[in-house]
Amino acid sequence: MWNISKGSLTLFILQFITPPTTPYRVVATSHHAKMAIKDPKILVETPVKSEEIDIMHATSRQSTSWQGVRTAVTDGPVCTNTLIGGTPMIDVSSIFSLNKDVKIYAKCEYMNPSGSIKDRIAGFMIQAAIDSGKLKKGMTVVAATSGNTGAAIAMACAVRGLKYIVITNKKCSIEKIDSMKAYGGQVIVAKSGVPADHPEHYQNIEQTMVDRDPENLFGVNQYNNHDNALAYTKTLGPEIYTQTKGMITHFVAGSSTGGTLTGTSRYLKSKNPDIKAVIADPKGSVLWDNFVNNVPEEDLKVGKWEIEGVGKDSIPGVLSWDFVDGAQNGDDASSFFTCRKVASELGILVGGSSGLNLHAASVLSGKIKKGMIVTVLPDSGIKYLSKIFNDEWMDKKGFTGKQQKAENGQIFWKSNAK
Repeated sequence: MWNISKGSLTLFILQFITPPTTPYRVVATSHHAKMAIKDPKILVETPVKSEEIDIMHATSRQSTSWQGVRTAVTDGPVCTNTLIGGTPMIDVSSIFSLNKDVKIYAKCEYMNPSGSIKDRIAGFMIQAAIDSGKLKKGMTVVAATSGNTGAAIAMACAVRGLKYIVITNKKCSIEKIDSMKAYGGQVIVAKSGVPADHPEHYQNIEQTMVDRDPENLFGVNQYNNHDNALAYTKTLGPEIYTQTKGMITHFVAGSSTGGTLTGTSRYLKSKNPDIKAVIADPKGSVLWDNFVNNVPEEDLKVGKWEIEGVGKDSIPGVLSWDFVDGAQNGDDASSFFTCRKVASELGILVGGSSGLNLHAASVLSGKIKKGMIVTVLPDSGIKYLSKIFNDEWMDKKGFTGKQQKAENGQIFWKSNAK
């Protein structure tokens, strides 16, 4: 783990600009689907039948249905990436719905192999870069992350024989930092709370490193990489629509890169334009003011919040408000105590963004007459045992007793949204 102090940017960048020697390798496959990793066009696929699923569930070329992937999982041994996606959906209406005519379902994205929804985009973005020739043999993958994408990128690199460097900040939990290191790569921990245009902001560190050595380093650039949203359009959206038999009326999700919200909503609205998408955004994030109050990006003021992986200090290029209809302004305490409620009443440990999403879905359920709300549980609470599920930390942060009732929450709607 690396900590960055002022003025040391050049030093730590030079420390990491060393070309890897690990070559790409042929990846073992399941159910007779062959995938050879070569250079420069890395991915070669043979046609697959429904029962012949290759291990790259969310690659840039694969169109195999998620149902087929689930069939492969239940039909025999599979390889790592077959575990990505096809997550179950649970009914949490009895705990969170404020209206008997409104169902609330939650996708268990914490069941992805690295423990978060970000597995969907990591393999997709890496494989798209390999397919396009941008990520070449011998290059090291560099990714700025609030934590979960870092672990997902690490996993995606591990199964492809790639070296990686992930950059996060001090807000990231120690559990997530350790998980990013566990796959064999390097982790840089930058300052937290620095302005978005500061050279030591974790996103800018990625860009600086890549700019200085473009021949050896490939930047994922997840906040402006449109393969991010595309991964959700091709996987999460179809899964939700199929699992609800097309009866979904509202989709609720927090946003950091904008990929989950934009990509999933884009697919759902392509199937039914009447489906409404609602962003759950924590107080302090600039996304709320940009969407609700039309504050220009250059005039946005960043606050503070503790929920990891959601909210933003700038407007990411992946995010498109064209696919968003409403917003709910959540808070740390309500989100964290919602996580504890899920643990004590449903027996599931989820992270803070899951609490944010569920609280927003609960608020929404009290504002509509009938419908079916679907939200996501992006990651596991195992990643936050030192924070959300630690009484001392919660007391120290002043969250105890500060949670808000969903009945008192509000939803902001675009003027053209029903």
